[in-house]
Order: sequence, then C-alpha cells, then structure tokens
Amino acid sequence: MKRTNKSRSAIAELIAGCALAGLMATSGAHASILTAAGGAGTFTINFDRDAFAVLQGGTLAAPGVYNAHFYDTAASDYATVTMTSMVQGGGMSEQPSTALVHELTPAGTSPATQAAGRHVQATTLDFAFDTSDHSGTGALGMTGVQKYGIGAGPFAGTAMVYGDYSLKYNAAQRGGSNNLSGWYLENHIGWTMDAYDLTNLAVSFVDGSNWKLTGDLVMSAGTAAMLGGGSGSRVGNFCLGAGSEGGCSAVAAVPVPAAAWLFGSGLAALWAPRRRSSKIVA
Repeated sequence: MKRTNKSRSAIAELIAGCALAGLMATSGAHASILTAAGGAGTFTINFDRDAFAVLQGGTLAAPGVYNAHFYDTAASDYATVTMTSMVQGGGMSEQPSTALVHELTPAGTSPATQAAGRHVQATTLDFAFDTSDHSGTGALGMTGVQKYGIGAGPFAGTAMVYGDYSLKYNAAQRGGSNNLSGWYLENHIGWTMDAYDLTNLAVSFVDGSNWKLTGDLVMSAGTAAMLGGGSGSRVGNFCLGAGSEGGCSAVAAVPVPAAAWLFGSGLAALWAPRRRSSKIVA
C-alpha cells in the first residue's frame, strides 16, 4: 500500500512526540541537587551604581547612596573587626561598586565568638539548590561587608554597613510582579533583615559540588525602607560560584541527553523521504 504524505506527517508527529517525551524524561534525570558543604566558593556582587545614586534625592553627579568601601574576608575578620569600626573606617569617598567578592563559609555551626555587632553565618548542613525548579533548603553563609555612604537627604554625611550575608530560600516569596525566585540575601551585621531578592536565575554545573548560579538583585522591602528606593527595583547582578567554580569561572555545559540525538536523527530520517517524494512529484 502506498503511504501518502498525510500519513507520513501523522507518523512523524507521533514519533516526534514520543521522542520529545523521552527527551524530557531523560533531561529530568539530569536534574541535580547542588550543595556547598566544602565551603569553597564566592558570591560576587556587581551593583548598579546609578540605581543607588538617585536615592535619597541624589543625582548621578552627586549620588545620594554610594559604595564608600568594601571589606573583604580578611579586612572584615569577624573575630577582631567590629561593626562600628567598619562604619567609621574606610573613608567616605565613592568607590567602585562592582566585583564585590564575598567568600562562602564552611558548613557547620556559626562562630560563637565574634566581634561586637558581627554575626557571620555558617553554611547549614542541609543547604541544597534543586536545578529542576530552582527551589532549595537551608542557608549558604558568606563573609564580606559593604559600607554605604549617604550623600544626600536628611542623613547626608553618615554611613551604614551591610554584610555577614546568608543566602536563603522562602517559597512564599516566590513569583509576583517582580518574578522573584524565592532566594534572598539576608543581612546579619548589626541586625537581621532581608537585604536583596534574587531574580532571573540561571544555573550551570559540573556536578553537585561544582556549579555556578547567576541572576539579578532587586531591593527587598527592608532595604527600600532603609535607603529610600522602590521594593523590587533592580539594583545589580551577582554570580555565585561553588567549588571549582569559585570566582565564577566558565562551567562546561552539562552533556545533552542521548535522547536529544535520537530525536534529531529520527526527524531527519522521517522527513528525508518526504522531501525526495515531493521533488519527484514536482
């Protein structure tokens, strides 16, 4: 019996659907749970300088809020450096607000003895990031403290610090008009407060211990109230690199599942005869 183009099309659609289902199932098998138990890695923040400059009535030429200083892990040593000393130190001139590198903390218990005002958090043993839906558990601790200078408004000439962050997930904070991921940075220096929410996430990984997460940072309600911005407004981006990806080096692509190749070759085999048939008829 001669097979018509219509029947070939129906068969092609059926096989393509089966192949796609197999591809999806295989891809699901490649979902991974990412951890950071080793404590090796970095969380690098690149703030949008201009987004902060216009806060507190400031302008791009005379910023209302700006990065006055960044204390890295060594400079913000939690055992000896107090919160007050960082507010008062570092100067009040504007500094670059990009490449602010926070180092991840090992999993375990947060240090019991810390300088006044300091609350560096350990990474919790149950920290995990699910690549299938970007949900997670636990908290990822990090070091590093940023000093904000206030250049305009009623508090001009003063400064405040944010840092001793932990990265946490709250499903209740997911979605909404700002497409929040549910992940957020929680400030622990001085007091505990949601500082920035994470959105537009993209993840790549070598395995569960070596991975990279990127995305945007938006103001939390708490930071908006403190600095005078709009909750949910974009203020920068970040790159979290764990394990061998500390510093956010390039991650090799996760291999494409074998079903993808079967899917492509199957379509090629199906459509090649149809093209030859059409050419003969023409």
